[in-house]
Amino acid sequence: MKLYFDESGNTGLDLLNGEQPVAGLASTSLTGEQAQALLAPLLRSGQREAKYSRLKGTDRGQRALLDLFSSDLIAPATTKAVVADKRYYLVVHLVDKIVEPTLYERGIDLYAGDAHVNMAHMFYYAGPHIFPNGRWILFLAALLAALRNPSRAAFQRYNDVLDEATSLAVGGEFGSEAAGLWATRGRLGEFITGYDDLSVFDPMPDLFIMLVNFWMADSAGMFEVTHDISKPLRRNEAFLRLMMTPLTSRRIGYGDRTTELPLRISELTFADSAQLPQIQLADLIAGAAVDLTNAIAGYRAMTRYHDALLAGPFNRLIIGALLPSKDITRKNDPMEGQVSLVDGSVAFFREARST
Repeated sequence: MKLYFDESGNTGLDLLNGEQPVAGLASTSLTGEQAQALLAPLLRSGQREAKYSRLKGTDRGQRALLDLFSSDLIAPATTKAVVADKRYYLVVHLVDKIVEPTLYERGIDLYAGDAHVNMAHMFYYAGPHIFPNGRWILFLAALLAALRNPSRAAFQRYNDVLDEATSLAVGGEFGSEAAGLWATRGRLGEFITGYDDLSVFDPMPDLFIMLVNFWMADSAGMFEVTHDISKPLRRNEAFLRLMMTPLTSRRIGYGDRTTELPLRISELTFADSAQLPQIQLADLIAGAAVDLTNAIAGYRAMTRYHDALLAGPFNRLIIGALLPSKDITRKNDPMEGQVSLVDGSVAFFREARST
């Protein structure tokens, strides 16, 4: 099966980007003829590509987009999208890469029962109360700076911000949560300097793996994937090809929160979207998915157009997300023979790199 991908809102490791707080990735299996027929009503004379930002900016363009998304050809069987809230994604790394090792040392499996997910949700919503008066965002900014450019100075800045924020939180309503974060003081370099490929901190590769896994769940066999050559995901090509290494298939994770590796991609190429209407269609889907998620999350104003996207068939195209939730429920306990996402991923990486 041939799949065509495009992205929106990709700022790489700039996870606190205020202008683009959400990233999205979309894909389609439609043929070139089908995609061209869908796009034709959106193109004015002389235009080679339809751009989401331009169409969304006018009433006429919004109606054209809603008509496009209402086509019977555009359904989850042929078109899928995933999105990520970047600030939440940074909090996920705080839990996975920084907090989890300190708990593992005490014999606590944070991945059992989705405890790591629930902790990330808690920190996302409670963080501004744990470290109030703007210190939570300063803490996240110090963490992000260290992830992007690990150095003694960055690690010391993290410690300094953590010291100040924790000293003001001790004895307060969230003192125990603050103490849990303070336990990471002085150990940031120990926990993150082993990641020689910074792709692990970029949400787009995770969205790519998630989206391909949805296609793999729907269809057996291999996939030929083509992505827009002009978009930032290409800088993660080496990491993505590592995930495609033809090793023995395995599922990693606990309960139903699992991922299949390797990715069943026989060919990964990058092409000019002007030559492939399927990529243009994926671009429109990704743009709309990010736009709608921004509005739902409160980053942008919710308009009648967003209401129509949410209530109409478009919303079912967003089949996966890395988003915060206030639903904190224990689920996905480990079953016999299962390994955690982290242990399974590390084992796969080591095996893939040794081939």
